Amino acid sequence: MRTPTATATITGGTAPNITVTPGTNVSICAGQSVTLAASGASSYQWSTGATTSSISVNTAGTYTVSSTNACGTSSVTINVTQTTTPVVNITSNSGTEICPGQSLTLTASGASTYVWSGGQTTPSITINTAGTYTVTGTSSCGTASNTITITAGTAPSISVSPGTSVNICSGQSATLTASGVATYLWSTGASTASINVSTAGNYTVTSSNACGADTVVVNVTVTNTPSVSVTSSATVICPGQSATLTASGASSYSWSGGQTGSSITVSTAGIYTVTGTSTCGTASATYNLAQGSVPTAVISSPSTVLCNNSMLTLTATGGDNYLWSNGTTTSTTTVNTPGIYAVTATNSCGSDTANFTITATNIDAAFAANVYSGQAPLTVDFTNNSLNYTASSWAFGDGNTSTNNNASNIFNYGGTFNVVLTVTDNAGCTDTASAIIEVIDDSLIIPNVITPNNDGKNDVFTYSSTAIKSAETTIFNRWGKKVTSYSDWKNGWDAKDNHAGVYYYEIEIQLHNGTSKKYHGAINVIK
Repeated sequence: MRTPTATATITGGTAPNITVTPGTNVSICAGQSVTLAASGASSYQWSTGATTSSISVNTAGTYTVSSTNACGTSSVTINVTQTTTPVVNITSNSGTEICPGQSLTLTASGASTYVWSGGQTTPSITINTAGTYTVTGTSSCGTASNTITITAGTAPSISVSPGTSVNICSGQSATLTASGVATYLWSTGASTASINVSTAGNYTVTSSNACGADTVVVNVTVTNTPSVSVTSSATVICPGQSATLTASGASSYSWSGGQTGSSITVSTAGIYTVTGTSTCGTASATYNLAQGSVPTAVISSPSTVLCNNSMLTLTATGGDNYLWSNGTTTSTTTVNTPGIYAVTATNSCGSDTANFTITATNIDAAFAANVYSGQAPLTVDFTNNSLNYTASSWAFGDGNTSTNNNASNIFNYGGTFNVVLTVTDNAGCTDTASAIIEVIDDSLIIPNVITPNNDGKNDVFTYSSTAIKSAETTIFNRWGKKVTSYSDWKNGWDAKDNHAGVYYYEIEIQLHNGTSKKYHGAINVIK
């Protein structure tokens, strides 16, 4: 029995692989359309809903086509953009004004290729002159043109009125106005064209633009109401001479004598008045021109006699300046030698000379004593042997004095005495002479025993001498302890409150002649 058979043919399948023409990025011009054609599959599904292998589109957007079979799915996305007719723009790297010596870069955009009115074909061109520049741009969708106008710029130039040097009167103000540019900046901080000022100083205004800057400095001075002063070529006017008076401090002048101008020449003394006028007012000043005369030199002095070892001051008058024969240039000079002294006195009108004679005194002091030493009390007679004197004065060294011509003195205590005679003449000059008188006093006896028993004999420890002026006595016991101290040496120490025994004394005596002496020893007190 035959068994029936069957045959089947199996073919291999592939997944779809879609391609699209003219591509996946398509650009169309405004108002145009493009056909998108898919291939590589047997069926197609577009995002527009179409199932054909190709579609026609005229709007920008994203379009998708896909295909599916038993082996898989394929999908392609096409991006359609729409380009308009080109719009060309021109930009400048630094505005639309070109300054002298500068350059600008102009750049076109909005097309694919460019042609400038100057023939250049690059997007950017560099220019250095003002003018109108045109560029034509071309793209796949057409051409377009644009124009830019570049103007010629200039640096600012400022003018200021009323000028760069302005004077105002004290208490007034001035308006400074700048012009020539659009913007201003003053040193005061103001940004207006005009400012008002009332103080002196420098005021600066500045303006700047792309082509540079300009600055103007205005110097403002303030003038006070005039202060007029007068100077003279001479402080006094001498006989037969003239002087020039000069006024200053104003712009114009009118003198009390009717003259005008800053200077006048006068030949007489008097008071001269001038009135000065300036833009800020008037003021007056006077000048007293004194009458001068040739000097008359005069020398004065307290005396014409020069005393021994002394000086005289000579004083000159009658001039403004002086020159002495000894070289001194002040009005006074001091001299210590006799002679003839001259002085020349000068002033603006001339000079004069005077002489002055100084003589030396011839006074001479001298005296003699009848005795120069002796026992106190000592009487000494003095004989005045002086020459050329009119008065005498004696000082005997013991405190006694005399104005007798010849004198006598009793020296009552011992010591060395310097006797001085002073004589005076009619000119007031003095001279002195001196001599030493030695007066001896040996009467100082200091006892070494006292018996204080009230019998009137040796009851008190005492001592005495005419040479003593003062004395200080101190008594010590035999152990060195002070018992008493006293200055009444005449009444002394009676030891009534002390025991009998040996004591010790220290005595310091001040003598009338100014010297001192010290004594010490032992004293036996017997009771």
